[in-house]
Formats: sequence, C-alpha cells, structure tokens
Amino acid sequence: MDFTTKLKYGLNPAAKASSSKNKKKPKLVNLFANDESSDEENDDNRNGTMSEAERAKKRHNEEIKRQQEAAQAKGDAEAKEIYEKALKEDPNVFAYDDALTDIKKGREATLREKDGEKIERKSRYIAQLKEAADFRKREQDVTYERRLMKEREKEDELYGDKEKFITSAYRKKLEEDEKWKKEELEREQREKEREVQGKSDMTSFYANLMNRNVATGGDTATHSRKAPEPKLVHSPAVVAQNEKKEEEKAKAIETIDQKTKVSRGDENKLPANTIERTTGDDKRLVEEKSKDNVQKEAAVREQVAAQKQVDREEKAKSARERYLARKRKDLDS
Repeated sequence: MDFTTKLKYGLNPAAKASSSKNKKKPKLVNLFANDESSDEENDDNRNGTMSEAERAKKRHNEEIKRQQEAAQAKGDAEAKEIYEKALKEDPNVFAYDDALTDIKKGREATLREKDGEKIERKSRYIAQLKEAADFRKREQDVTYERRLMKEREKEDELYGDKEKFITSAYRKKLEEDEKWKKEELEREQREKEREVQGKSDMTSFYANLMNRNVATGGDTATHSRKAPEPKLVHSPAVVAQNEKKEEEKAKAIETIDQKTKVSRGDENKLPANTIERTTGDDKRLVEEKSKDNVQKEAAVREQVAAQKQVDREEKAKSARERYLARKRKDLDS
C-alpha cells in the first residue's frame, strides 16, 4: 500500500515570505468627513497617496453635503415664513397649553349641563348620618377618657405625689369634651321639659305658648329654659353663719321699720331736711348691710372650697396609708 507525504528529510531551504504581506492596505475613506481642508487634499495629491476613485468619492460627498445644506436652508426659510404668517393671523396659534385648558373647561361645562341635576342633587340623609357618627365618636371618646380616669385613680395611690404633664392639644380636647357634655345635659333637660307624658296640667303648654310661639313675639332660641341649679350641701359651720346673717338682716329691717313709723308719726313736726337725712341714712345703712352680706357670702364660699380641698387631701392620704398597710401585710405574709 502506497502512502504520499509532503514531509522532506534533510536540510530544506526556508520558504519565501508571501508578497501579499508587502502590499499596503488601501486607506480608509470616511464618507461623511467633509471638513478636511483643501491643503490636505493638495498635499495628498502632490504626494500621490490618493487614487482617482478616492478623489471622485470625496467630490461626490462634498456635492451631497452642499445640496443638503441648501435644502435645509430653504426649508428653514419656508418654515419661518409660515410661522410669521400664522402669528399675523392669530397671535395665540401656538399656545397649545392654553388651548388644551380651554378645551377641558368646555368639556366639563358640557358635562355639567348634561348631568347638572345629578351634580346638584344632594343626599337627603348624609347630614343626619354625619351628625350621628360625630355623636357616637364623642361618646366613645368620653367613655375612653372615663376609663383612663379610673385607671389613674387606681395608680394615684402609688404615683399621686408625682408631677403630671399634658400637652396643649390634649387639654384643648378635654375642654371640648366637657363643653360637649354640658351641651348634651342641657339638651336632654330641654327634651324632658318638652315631653308631654307625665304632665298633669296645662302649665307647660301655656308657658310654651307665651315664650316660644313666634306669633306672640317669642323665640325658641332666646327663650330657652335652663336647667335648675343644683343645691349646695353646706357644713354645720356654714349653716350657722347663714343663720347669723339672716338674723342680722332681720334686725336691720326692724330698725328701718321703726324709723319709718317714727318718721310717719312725726313728719309734720320734723323739718323736711331732717326727714330727707333720715331716709338717706336708712338707704346707706341698707347698702352697707348688702355689701357686708356679699363679702360674707364670698368668704363662706372660699371656706367651703378650702374645706373640700382639705377633705380631698385627707381621703387621698388615708387611701395611701391603707394601701401601704396592705402592701406591708402582703410582704410580711
């Protein structure tokens, strides 16, 4: 079997380099590089590095560039002419945002005209539902605050002597809650007064007719009844002071009556200036007595308030002592 091979044995001469490596690659020409100067072109022509095809291609590119620039200049001139002509006809022709706003307003106006009844129609019960929701929310807040107050009272035995701080917003909320509770109490009282059930006579009917009837000059807003003021329970010392005050009033009235009787019996005998001086002294005495009574009442109120504060402090102190005693007892056990 015969085998053929290209291998040669012995000393072999080196192969010659291919002539393709010695050939220079053609220079790359940028079709859009039209900003080369004529000096470089002349240099290339003098050096003979550019071929005839490359020079023709370059001339062609420059011609295309000149045509494009001419077309662009012509288009810009036409666009400017159209722009100026449009502005002369309508200065706001290019105000696209304003035009869009006007279009939207026109659409909304047409919708309102078509569905005006639906837009203007109001719910019949939404106001009542809102009032009921606000009332329930107020009640929940008051209940929550009452529960917090009870929890604080339980902790006062431990932390009663500590300082307490609240924010202005929370204080304002508490004031609004108190005001709301007073308004609710007044409203409930008015409703109870207006109830017809359980009334045995027509007194309330005639009172309502005279005070609340608009035809007779009354007004429900200005002639509303107020709840009766609660009676104060005074201590024995306060009661004694009140009795003493009443006795002084009675004595002053008796002296005035006696003086008036004397003046009536002897008014023909006494001169006019004496009678006037006597009546003036009596009036002055009554005024002084009334001022003294007002001052005494203020002093009594202050004494009652101080006594209440003392009683409150004593109760807190006794509760604290009882709690500490229970705690010591639990620890000992």
